[in-house]
Amino acid sequence: MGGIEFDAVKTKDEQLSAEVPEYATENGYTTSDDIIVKATTLNVTATIANRPVTWYSRHGSSANRVAEVTRQLRKLFVSRKLVTYIANGDTWENMALSSLKIPDDAESGDSVTVEFSLTQVTVTEKKTALVVVSFPRGGTTKTNAGSVSTKKTTSKTASSKSSSSSRSSSKGSSIAKGMLNRVSKLF
Repeated sequence: MGGIEFDAVKTKDEQLSAEVPEYATENGYTTSDDIIVKATTLNVTATIANRPVTWYSRHGSSANRVAEVTRQLRKLFVSRKLVTYIANGDTWENMALSSLKIPDDAESGDSVTVEFSLTQVTVTEKKTALVVVSFPRGGTTKTNAGSVSTKKTTSKTASSKSSSSSRSSSKGSSIAKGMLNRVSKLF
């Protein structure tokens, strides 16, 4: 797991679970329309030793192997990186280290038995797509209602709108002046 080899794996429990949602009906019964598969979980109990019997040819004997491997496990937990776990010919990919228990007791001596849980993560990919929605006919007149797009407007469009609104406001003020001139002529 993440480049760490355990001297012995005492237990490895694989948990597969699913959720079946229930919906109430008018007659007082429930109905289900789907099965939601949850993430696979592994609960592992493994031993690490300073003088390993299983992997002696790879690791040799060391007074600080337990401390080094537990440090690597803590680092792996904090890094939140996905790992591949291989045991007894089975392989689980994209596993997150979701819990880790490292005991510190006098009975352990030159070895320690750690407990950890791995949860499988489904890796997805993000994509962006252009969406165009058309409204062919609208209302009782059946005139073309236009369309909508996810494209962003440019600043050129925004500046032309502001200049046209300033022209119409100046036009409106000249109309008001003309009306005031007519009213003032009446008095």
